[in-house]
Amino acid sequence: MGERKGFPMTSSPDDQTSTAEALARAVDGVTDVFPRRVGRVLTDLASDAARAVGIAPAAETIDLRIATRIDGSTPETARTVADLLAAHVPEAPSITVRVARIH
Repeated sequence: MGERKGFPMTSSPDDQTSTAEALARAVDGVTDVFPRRVGRVLTDLASDAARAVGIAPAAETIDLRIATRIDGSTPETARTVADLLAAHVPEAPSITVRVARIH
């Protein structure tokens, strides 16, 4: 697929997650990006199985949990992360950025 601004563009869910996490970490005000939760991992396994038999779309949703600095604008930081992800991973049908911590 190509590359944009140093971040690889891939269709693998794990690679897409790594790309999304790297992009989020590059945003000023993001202090951490948290790993996917168990429920999300189980959903991904079911999606992989469905895709293996040809019944799931190749594009994956992006669902990130981030931590932000207390001295910054948390809504603006989350919005910047979401905008950056939308620009760099346009094939994602849905992008969700959740603020898990502010510190």
